[in-house]
Amino acid sequence: MNKKFFQKLRKEKIALFSFIILSFYILIALFANYITPYNPYEMNLSQRLKGPSLSHPFGFDELGRDELSRIIMGTRISISIGLLVVVITFIMGITVGGICAYLGGIFDEILMRATDVLLAMPGILLAIAIVSFLGTGIFNLIFALTVMGWISYARLIRGEVLKIKNQDYVLAAKISGSKTFKIFFRHILRNSIDPAIVQGVLNLGGVIISEASLSFLGLGISPPTPSWGNMLSMARVHLFDAPHLIIFPSIILATLIFSVHFLGEFLEEMFIHR
Repeated sequence: MNKKFFQKLRKEKIALFSFIILSFYILIALFANYITPYNPYEMNLSQRLKGPSLSHPFGFDELGRDELSRIIMGTRISISIGLLVVVITFIMGITVGGICAYLGGIFDEILMRATDVLLAMPGILLAIAIVSFLGTGIFNLIFALTVMGWISYARLIRGEVLKIKNQDYVLAAKISGSKTFKIFFRHILRNSIDPAIVQGVLNLGGVIISEASLSFLGLGISPPTPSWGNMLSMARVHLFDAPHLIIFPSIILATLIFSVHFLGEFLEEMFIHR
């Protein structure tokens, strides 16, 4: 599978470029502590709002902190939260949706009614309400983003399991005496998980946007911890006198979101529409 993936990826230039960019951002997130050129928290008020230079390519923010260093640390925060939320919601969704669809009956009915209720509420508004009630902080933010995030995976995997669980090879495994646990994970989940993986990649961009939006509103990551959202929030009052504070984080955020989107489309074409 890996060999086939990279062979096809090399032929799709946009997807390859998106994969390289996403990998680059993930590497930045992993090694952020080691590659920041300056202390992202160190203030130098004499340099506040100064524009880009050779020694400080992204300039300074309103407190005289190096903007490039803060964007690098913000990359770690945003990508870490995005990946963590996607992994948690992915595991929750495929487990709940898959098991309920496989067992059927009252379990499946409860799942569908619960998802119907949750889908009736706008996800971002529910996240705002949760964070407003619990307070700001990284753990409360992750919790707020996972409350609704698992639903799309549960509904998607439910449909796949319903199509697969009556296939001949599954019925043969049941007749042969295989345990329910083994049948579910080896024969059903293994053959129905590809669409959920694609959904996970596509959802990564949405989670990062949601985190940035909540931080922009002051309900996510609180200063002085750098996040793309709170950096843009602080920079909005300096749109005309220090436009670099808006331009560079916006470009970084947009580049990442587009890369995730194009890579997700490539995976969708490869795994679903093959």
